[in-house]
Amino acid sequence: MWRAGNGQTLFKLFKYLGIMEKLKLQKMDEDMVDGIMFKGDPKVTVMRKAMTGLSTTWLPIFRKKRKRSGGIVRKLRIVCAKFPPYNLRLGEGVEKNEVLGIDTQLFLESITDNKKLQSVLAGTNVLYAGEAYKTPLYVHALVTNSYIESSYRFINGGSQIAILLTKEIFRVGAKSRNTNMW
Repeated sequence: MWRAGNGQTLFKLFKYLGIMEKLKLQKMDEDMVDGIMFKGDPKVTVMRKAMTGLSTTWLPIFRKKRKRSGGIVRKLRIVCAKFPPYNLRLGEGVEKNEVLGIDTQLFLESITDNKKLQSVLAGTNVLYAGEAYKTPLYVHALVTNSYIESSYRFINGGSQIAILLTKEIFRVGAKSRNTNMW
């Protein structure tokens, strides 16, 4: 599942590379981009499109158990804003230094003592092989932000990115050669 909504990072990147209009994408249901279930619990915790869905959908379920839920969305946005390349803007990345040392699990624990809510909030960690007390918050924030802001899936698979990029590279005059590295 790749995210490429108008105005979002991947949309801008694919547009810049000249392949956005050629990609075959299907927009996912905005009311339920993903669902999280726990063993022995029939309730589905819904992930909606848009950052506001994070607080309006997930957090009310755990309202009594949270410490400072309002900080989750704001903190993710602040962290993402500190990475110029992610936002397709120039910058040396110095600003990211202030968030590099923040641990995802410790951040989630500062938000809530509820282990189930921590698991829901860390739900996208399977997309980047996140590990508790090892994965920095910026990794979680960048993936989660892309995932929630706009969700699309590739019709007929993601290989179309490589195929379209190859065609675009050849179109602008690049040459290909086999170096027989393997």
